[in-house]
Amino acid sequence: MRSSRTVCAWLTLGSLAFPQGLEQPRGLYAFAGASNPASFLDHDFVAGYLQRVSWAEFEPSPGQYEFAAIDSFVAQTEAKSRSMTLIVFAAMPPAWLLAQPGVATYTHPSFGLTVVPWDATALARWDLVAQALADHLVPSAAHAGALVRLADHPVLRQINAPVVGMNSLRAIPNAHTMLPGYDRTRFTNAVLQSVHSIRDRFPSKFAYCGFFPLQDTSQLPPLWQHIDAQFDAHFDGVSAPMLGRFQELWAASKDPLTQVVTGQPSATGLGQPLLASPATSYVMLQAQQGWECPFANPNTVANATPDDGLRFAYDTYGCTYYEVYPCDLDEPAHAADLREWAARIASANYCAGAPNSVGSGARIGRVGSVSLSRNDMSLRVDGAPSNVSGIFFYGAVKHNATLGNGTLCVATPVARLARLSTSDASGVFLRALDFNAGPLASGPLRLTPGSTWNFQCWYRDPASGGAMANSSDAIAIQFLP
Repeated sequence: MRSSRTVCAWLTLGSLAFPQGLEQPRGLYAFAGASNPASFLDHDFVAGYLQRVSWAEFEPSPGQYEFAAIDSFVAQTEAKSRSMTLIVFAAMPPAWLLAQPGVATYTHPSFGLTVVPWDATALARWDLVAQALADHLVPSAAHAGALVRLADHPVLRQINAPVVGMNSLRAIPNAHTMLPGYDRTRFTNAVLQSVHSIRDRFPSKFAYCGFFPLQDTSQLPPLWQHIDAQFDAHFDGVSAPMLGRFQELWAASKDPLTQVVTGQPSATGLGQPLLASPATSYVMLQAQQGWECPFANPNTVANATPDDGLRFAYDTYGCTYYEVYPCDLDEPAHAADLREWAARIASANYCAGAPNSVGSGARIGRVGSVSLSRNDMSLRVDGAPSNVSGIFFYGAVKHNATLGNGTLCVATPVARLARLSTSDASGVFLRALDFNAGPLASGPLRLTPGSTWNFQCWYRDPASGGAMANSSDAIAIQFLP
């Protein structure tokens, strides 16, 4: 039998491993073209900011890279204790590249004159761009102002892995005849080479590619399914980091009479690629337009709110990352809903609790906000025996090993959350957290904005026999400022 003294000894704090993130990107990100993101980042429910730059802006002449805009946005975002998503549009190459002899080009319906995806010169130049981005040194406040590679910088959490000459894998009318020299194998190889350029150089970041039901000819399977299978093979989450699927068509409207919500993208239409590989990818969505400031097709957001859109996308795709227009973020009427959604998508349970003497097992959850400044979060465990003692603890790294009659879901080093807790007559543990005290506020396991930590509860269970102790499942929580 494992005694409480033994368990307490196991819960002794050790040296800190680097905090592990959740398996998919999470948060509400401000999406706009403004040069100053600061105003959007003042909302406690906003996780970060989306920064966009064209390849032409970034490399105005061969090998000359303009990092000023990226450096500025990293600094502004870090000053607000937020995170950043970065896109460099690979479908907007510099004019000097387009003018080079032998470079094959075509006219993209959205981006204009650009290179064909398999142009060897363009692919080689894009690979150099990816390396320059990854190796660029940026000051990091988290490292006492030291210069840190962008690929390792804590502010950068997501980065687009685009396709040269296309950016997203989007249907282009008559693609097989419009693009000089097209064939499926050549195109697929070019897509993989483009995506690998970014994905391989930013292994610790969430990388993603825009992905739609792309077609070419009557070949089977459809082109998008063929490429999806290649993505699964190359970015399986085991031998290589996963690759997310992205679309910027997220919207929801509501029938004013029936209150039925219609969301986009449709799971049976354009959204099919988002559901194709749930085990080896994650879904990321950008609002088609603002609910408060529609500009394209107002019918797609008519009579609805961001809450309707988030509920549709979360229920349909399990999406936990959203890019939202500032007009919706700034609307006071949406603040409560957005704050609740920010908390909901910031946490995820894992590592199921084992059966105990009263049922199928204890389940841990969160009550209150994940905002460190609000400081109103509690941990709650249901399904434990009544009137037994327990210990809440947390750490940075997930684990799966035997602990008593249950499973240890958090690897050492861990920190105990102070005193023992006692379950009530219904078998519920409730532990209020104080983000301003104890290990949560100082030391190597201190909570910081954007960091993710794993929480679990160990509890006594004398009636169960065996080790007479068990543990809940665990919950990973990403914290906001």
